[in-house]
Amino acid sequence: MLETTLHTHPPLWRRALTYAAVATMPLSFDIQKLIAGAKEPFYLSPLDFLLPLLALLMIIDLFRREPWAQCKTPPVPAIVWAALCILSIFWIGFAAPEIKGWLKGCLNPLFFGVLAIWVFQNVSTDPAEYRRLALILGGSFTLCILLALKQYLGPVGLPFDPDNPARDLAGVSNIRLGGWYDIRGVFGAQVAMLAPAAVAFALLDKDTAVRGVAAAVALLALCVTLAAGGFVAACAGIIAVAALYGITRGWLGGLAVIGALALFLAAILPILPRKNPEVLARGLAFFADNEKGEKKPTARLRRYQAALDLLTAPSGRSETSRPNWILGVGAGRFQKSVNAFYQEPAY
Repeated sequence: MLETTLHTHPPLWRRALTYAAVATMPLSFDIQKLIAGAKEPFYLSPLDFLLPLLALLMIIDLFRREPWAQCKTPPVPAIVWAALCILSIFWIGFAAPEIKGWLKGCLNPLFFGVLAIWVFQNVSTDPAEYRRLALILGGSFTLCILLALKQYLGPVGLPFDPDNPARDLAGVSNIRLGGWYDIRGVFGAQVAMLAPAAVAFALLDKDTAVRGVAAAVALLALCVTLAAGGFVAACAGIIAVAALYGITRGWLGGLAVIGALALFLAAILPILPRKNPEVLARGLAFFADNEKGEKKPTARLRRYQAALDLLTAPSGRSETSRPNWILGVGAGRFQKSVNAFYQEPAY
């Protein structure tokens, strides 16, 4: 039995390397100040260095025919996503400025959409190993949630002023409440993925302690998430988990989760100290009062308007050119393209 276990798992140091990659996955650091001439934030994560190393070691294992080596292909949607990004060069042109943006735009789907999936779906054939990896990831992000909780319970800080970056903000504002992330939107995106996973662990894990901690993590995440999109997505994910549990394991447990979520939304969320319902509603609103009490379009409405105008605009200089919604504007070119469609005079 011991011999079989050793032959179906990589060596301990390899597994430790995988654990380190998973544990540092939620981390990212802005190294803009370290890059000469950088005009925008540039984020790097330890995963950016560990993932290629894990992929290289896996390829070596395949060539050496190690007993634990396997080569499952990534899911079709991930391959299609990466292929479309690569093919987009044919409809955006081969000019040097466009190629630079295209290369940058292709990096994300190739690196995280294909390579990362290929690496982690082949690290083991043992479900217990994947449970261990999920718990490590959850534990790492729990530290971020606890940091966000500390920020949440602290004083509400002043808005960040880019013209006076050294000013003491006297706390963390609602916009910047995001644990070790700089802004709540990035934190909210992580919560949207991991809070439903925590609920799944609370429902299905064999360990009572894990189930209890997972439920507490999901609850804390919803309490400190002030990014409206992330909060709504997290709730939708939790409902999806509850529905799937109800279909496969019995509706009593699924309905209990939905009931607990409804109770949280109705009884707990309104009494939280940072007035979460107001902040979240403001994040979803299309119009809001400015400092003078005037109704003005919010940033969300401006982004929607610009994106819709971009999609319906012709892809070329001629009005008869195909609209952008058919093939898009090409990998890495969305932000540059959509900026031209913001209607500043209207606001």
